[in-house]
Amino acid sequence: MFDDLHDPNPPAAAAHHLATVAERAERRRSRRTGTAMLTTTAVLIAVGTTAIALRAPDDAPVSTPSIPPPTETAPAPTTAAPTASTSPSSSAPTTSTLPTPTTSAPTTPDASTATVVSREPSDPTPPELLELAAMISERARIVQSFGGHLMQSQVLADGTEIPTERDVIFAADGSMWATNELGGWAAFDASTGISRLAYRLDADDDLMYQEIVGWNENFTGEQIMLGHSPVLDVTMLHGDITITESASANRPAWRIETRERHEFASEQPVGTLPDDVPTDGVGVNVYMTAGMRDSTWTYWVDQATGITLASEQLQTSTYSDGRTEQQQRSAEFTTFSTDAALPPEFPGTFPPDAEVRREGDPAGFSGEMTEADLVAAFGDGLLVPDVPAAHTYYEFSWMNFDDNGHVIREDGTALGVSFHLNLGFQRVQVGVGRALGGGPGANSSAVGTVAGGALDGAPIYFNEYNGYQLWATVGDANIDVSVSGVPTVDQAAELLGTMRTPAT
Repeated sequence: MFDDLHDPNPPAAAAHHLATVAERAERRRSRRTGTAMLTTTAVLIAVGTTAIALRAPDDAPVSTPSIPPPTETAPAPTTAAPTASTSPSSSAPTTSTLPTPTTSAPTTPDASTATVVSREPSDPTPPELLELAAMISERARIVQSFGGHLMQSQVLADGTEIPTERDVIFAADGSMWATNELGGWAAFDASTGISRLAYRLDADDDLMYQEIVGWNENFTGEQIMLGHSPVLDVTMLHGDITITESASANRPAWRIETRERHEFASEQPVGTLPDDVPTDGVGVNVYMTAGMRDSTWTYWVDQATGITLASEQLQTSTYSDGRTEQQQRSAEFTTFSTDAALPPEFPGTFPPDAEVRREGDPAGFSGEMTEADLVAAFGDGLLVPDVPAAHTYYEFSWMNFDDNGHVIREDGTALGVSFHLNLGFQRVQVGVGRALGGGPGANSSAVGTVAGGALDGAPIYFNEYNGYQLWATVGDANIDVSVSGVPTVDQAAELLGTMRTPAT
């Protein structure tokens, strides 16, 4: 179907996440549908109030994606390895020179070539989205790094325009390097779980420094720096969705627009309950339905690599008293290349006499765990995916808690292990847990079968998280195995076919 939208010759698919603490990965899929509207250029990191100040000068242009006509074929990923430094002008991987972005709206492609899907949040993923998601993920799998010059803009509800401009490089393992015109930089090293920042809010300020340790992924950091997720999970989109052919950064792209309309409650109280209404001594604010909110998200996804090149978000709130407020956000690459090399400065160093704010938990980093460590935590029945990945980390759910509700991490008492695999820029989760009376429902039907590995022949079912799941017996242990982050049952079957007994 999407070949009709000028699908380029697909690259061969291989068989083969600055962010937040690691113990929250089960919420990652639900956050991939889009980035929340930001109302300030300061990005608050962890529990502190440190800001990544990567904003442009006051006279920088406000940017929205400028869409040139599509070309006949998608450019192949470039092989040049750009370098970066603390100077933005030298850290941007360049593949082309584009005119300065303008504030004009992107060109809307011809509606006659559009694929249109309407979906409620509770509906299963339509086949059109599954097909496109499969193509995006297959191409993102072979991308090992990318970078470029990025321009962003926010227009707040009061009309204030906040432009941002930075140079970024991302690696498939989650490592990241970003610089700005104020001499600031931000880095995440996936091999150590360490995030480092050097930032100033104004050009006349001294640089301030921060280091955070013990993180396993960089998903939030990527979204902050890019303005959107590197790879869009179209299976999680809902509303009225329109898919057309377009272009961004002079590269053929899919333009994916989704529109939603819903009622909202006022963020300000319109009154309180009368004094004679019992409220246990606590005043209760009274809220009312205050109007309608129209939201439009538009993404431009590179057809050759599956990487999101640009995004635009527009939210219009119409209140019951007739007031209208708008918030708008956009991000676009003006230059883009693959195989972008992290610079010699990575992962960044601080001056010897610098005052560095240090936070985090070194024990939170799981990148150095062995398969024997995993078996010790889980016990009998554990299987592991045998898939080469740019980065792998692990999360556990546990059986026992102390009187304060804290987890007791004793060998053999883990209820489940979640494997997080970066397959290029496709991020996949494989969960292995103890099957405590669970299994497919009586009316469930298998949607596929595993071929190969320790689970050979096992039937595959959809699960409630829009992923895939199966149940098996390994030795004397009953387990369930789930997969998320893959759009199709064929990809799930391929991954599940690699499951094996771990080496101890």
